[in-house]
Amino acid sequence: MPRTLSRRDVLLSVPPTLAALSLAAPATDRLNLGEGMDGLTIKRGAEGIPRRLFHQGELLFHPAGSRNVRVQFTIRPRMTTRVRVTDGAIVVDADGC
Repeated sequence: MPRTLSRRDVLLSVPPTLAALSLAAPATDRLNLGEGMDGLTIKRGAEGIPRRLFHQGELLFHPAGSRNVRVQFTIRPRMTTRVRVTDGAIVVDADGC
């Protein structure tokens, strides 16, 4: 049975290859995951403002100010970690190692 993971567990489980989720070729279209003073953050591009991710349970988050956007982590032992970002019809998946 999977255990409940804290925000810190999620951050520690996200491999460095998921630090920048590429939405398109330009660097301005990357989503960067990080850790702020209050927990996980996400920002768009190098110049973006980090937005706190609010945990909704089951490793599902939404960024501050964007209740319709969903950031879902899937963490499986000895397998890849997946992050899925959903904003309406737009879905971006990134797999780590």
